[in-house]
Amino acid sequence: MKQQIIVIHGGEAYSNYNAFLEALKTRPVTLTEEVLIKSWRHNLQNDIGNGYDVILPSMPNKQNSKYQEWALWFERYLEIMELKVIFVGHSQGAMFLVRYFSENKLSCESIKSLHLIAGAYEKNLSKGDDGGDFFAEKDAMATLEKRDFPLFLYHSKDDFVVPYAQSEFFHSIVPRGTVRSFTDKNHFLIEHFPELIEDIKDMA
Repeated sequence: MKQQIIVIHGGEAYSNYNAFLEALKTRPVTLTEEVLIKSWRHNLQNDIGNGYDVILPSMPNKQNSKYQEWALWFERYLEIMELKVIFVGHSQGAMFLVRYFSENKLSCESIKSLHLIAGAYEKNLSKGDDGGDFFAEKDAMATLEKRDFPLFLYHSKDDFVVPYAQSEFFHSIVPRGTVRSFTDKNHFLIEHFPELIEDIKDMA
């Protein structure tokens, strides 16, 4: 049986609908065809090899996401996943997994490890879209300190989307996590992520 990895992508979320409308009004548009570069998420299956099954759900309404919608869709996947799943969240996906696992106690048999990449965890440190309702309550977040599964935190100091201080805040609440700090990976808009693969394979 292959080891399952589920990767939750990022998105945008707004507490105020008018802020979302304003973002649509001011966001740059282009008449030229957008060139899509394969991200580390889309390369992960090929990079990590045949012993793994990488699942990439398309989460609902990622331009103005709502936590309840994501939780409902996420749970549809949980129904068909095997035991000991590796969970990876990028940006808003990391925020989602932190809130979901803070509020829902999946058994330790269900989670092999949790990998949080460039997430935001404190609303007052946000910029741009404000993260909407994806933030976990501080007390709920602190319960992750007592959970049994390995937890990894990845952030780059040159992240231009989510300030590095967000990971420092999370680590102050959940100090047991292993921190992977970088200086040159921006918001992990990169094609390959060997450090993540190494951490996953080290637990095999």
